[in-house]
Parts: sequence; C-alpha cells; structure tokens
Amino acid sequence: GTIVQTLSKYTRLDNITLTAYEKNTAYHMNKILGCKVIEYDLNNDKLSNLVNDSYDLIFFRSTLNFNLDFVSIFNELDKISKKNTQIIFNFHTPTISSCLMWMFDDYTLLSLINIEYLLPIFKRNNFEIIFSEKVIMNPRKYYYNTLTKKIFYLQFYFYYLTKFIIKNLF
Repeated sequence: GTIVQTLSKYTRLDNITLTAYEKNTAYHMNKILGCKVIEYDLNNDKLSNLVNDSYDLIFFRSTLNFNLDFVSIFNELDKISKKNTQIIFNFHTPTISSCLMWMFDDYTLLSLINIEYLLPIFKRNNFEIIFSEKVIMNPRKYYYNTLTKKIFYLQFYFYYLTKFIIKNLF
C-alpha cells in the first residue's frame, strides 16, 4: 500500500499494476488499493502474457529470492519495458540472518543470490546499472525485537552459528 500511495502522487491509479502470487490476495489488493493487480507466479507465468502494457518503472521488492530462472525473468522484463525504463531490484543475499528471518514465513526463499551473479545477465540483456546500494540491516534487531521473539529465535541463531564455527575450525 505504501508503494501505491507514493506512486499515485505521480500517476493515476489505473497506470499502476501490481502482481500477487495468490488469486485471493490479488483480488483483495485490487479492492483495497484501487489499482490493477494480477495473479502472477514468478516461476510458472510469463509476465508478457499477462500484461498488455509497457512500463516506465518496474519494482521488484523482495521477490527475486523466489525466482528460479533469472534469464527468463530478464527476458520478460525486456518485453514489457519502455526504452528508458527504470527497474528497481531488492533482494536478500545469503546470510545466516536472512535464513533465520525467512525460515518460518509462509513462503520459503528459493534462491539466495548476490549482485555478482546477476551482472552477466544484466549485461546480456543490455541493462545498465545506474545506481547500486548494498543495505546492511540486521534483521534480528528489526524483526526480533521483543523478548518472546528473541527467546524463540535465539536458539536457532546459536545452533547455526555453532555449526558454522565448528565447520570452519575442523
């Protein structure tokens, strides 16, 4: 909702298209936000088959980690992009914190990637990186900020930390 609210300052709601993994979620997002929301499975659907428009701005917020075929997704982006489209990617890199943060969520991360993995795919599709920023956030401080959560999740952190230390020592 925050993204739609921000974008609606610059364009009409009917110019904003969102995707949702589940049909019921897409329906409710459309009803509440007032913009177009389509059901879209990153790994099974072709985005170019679901939309008839081309876009100036494409924003992937924490979705690339659920993708299994990055070549395909970038080919699809090329099909739905205008000449100077800006594409914003946000993804989680492989860390113990990212694994801990996502392990009990409804959807499990399918791929942990880093920017170096994506660079050749960007280049092959003639995408230019105009800005890149690595945001370092400790999810334990943000998501696990109550005593109950800390007690519950801390054991997992220490388990994986101990495994990591033992593996590197021996």
